[in-house]
Amino acid sequence: MARQSMNVLNADQRMRILKMAMNLEQNNGVDAVLSAYDRILDRLGQGIFVPPIIESGVGELVEQFIESRLEAKEGTKVQASHFYEWFCDWYQDNGLPEADRPSQRGVGGYMRANREVKDSNVVFYLGIATKEG
Repeated sequence: MARQSMNVLNADQRMRILKMAMNLEQNNGVDAVLSAYDRILDRLGQGIFVPPIIESGVGELVEQFIESRLEAKEGTKVQASHFYEWFCDWYQDNGLPEADRPSQRGVGGYMRANREVKDSNVVFYLGIATKEG
């Protein structure tokens, strides 16, 4: 379905989407980039907003944070603002440079492109919870 959306996009728009996918998955290989590209096209085809700028390197940091502090757990949800607060705490705890910390918009863009999201008045990331213990 994703590649069918390409017919309505011009070459510049397709290149922007490819660059977004490359930024999201820059360290994960070609298959991951193509998968991200398809996910972005799917979201556009469904009328879901995709942020115009997704900061490079965000995905790797977010995944490190999730692996370190969160766990997959069916039926759970985390409010996006709480997720970002926890991410900032983890970022600081690991001594990473404050000036390079990804913005909430960048982290949210990554999560929207790669995780299940419930978007109402408040945004929730589904299927993740803080680690117990």
